[in-house]
Amino acid sequence: MGYLEMWISSHFFLPKSEDPRQERATAVVLSDRLLDPLIPRLTIRPTALELRSLSSRSSLPITACLTHRDQLMPVTFDSFGIKFLYPDNWTQVDRAEEEGKEGVTLELPSGGFFTIERVNAGELAEEVVEDVADSFSEDYGDIEREEIDLGGNADQETAVEFRFYYLDLLIVSRLAIVELDGMTLVVQMQAESRDFDKNELVFAALLQQLRGSL
Repeated sequence: MGYLEMWISSHFFLPKSEDPRQERATAVVLSDRLLDPLIPRLTIRPTALELRSLSSRSSLPITACLTHRDQLMPVTFDSFGIKFLYPDNWTQVDRAEEEGKEGVTLELPSGGFFTIERVNAGELAEEVVEDVADSFSEDYGDIEREEIDLGGNADQETAVEFRFYYLDLLIVSRLAIVELDGMTLVVQMQAESRDFDKNELVFAALLQQLRGSL
């Protein structure tokens, strides 16, 4: 088993199998999908099995962008009651004073972002989703929206994916409202569609860390 396959097995906690050959094969398939030069890296999407694997543990190391040429180290965010790791080539954006201290925005090198906002407990997830949808419609016109399952507890999490065009770019914006222990987090993951696909496993691992930190 190569380095990346071993890293995936240990960091993504793939389902254990009684047959070690099957376990190795699962890791190899995922690593091949990440590294195969014949597969456009910007269009790789995780399978349902991979997303369930990410959802099976409460805390995940975040170096999912590893390739055979570059290795990213995790940075720790620890504030307003949550703690998680994120890739060190993401940039934490300074917040204006009026935005308060209970939120964070991380920018991806390619221009997408990952945002977390803590809102008042009890605020209805449906209202948050509609507010975001109205804002998108006002700014970008026609939008597509779809309720999705990100592997969290259905009673504690609402997830919606929006798609819209900005200039000639298809933008994917995924919204997850997570409610646990009296805290409600609104998480938004947004990027141009190809870049979103490239970072989807990292987004999933970040979200799973947030679930475990509450």
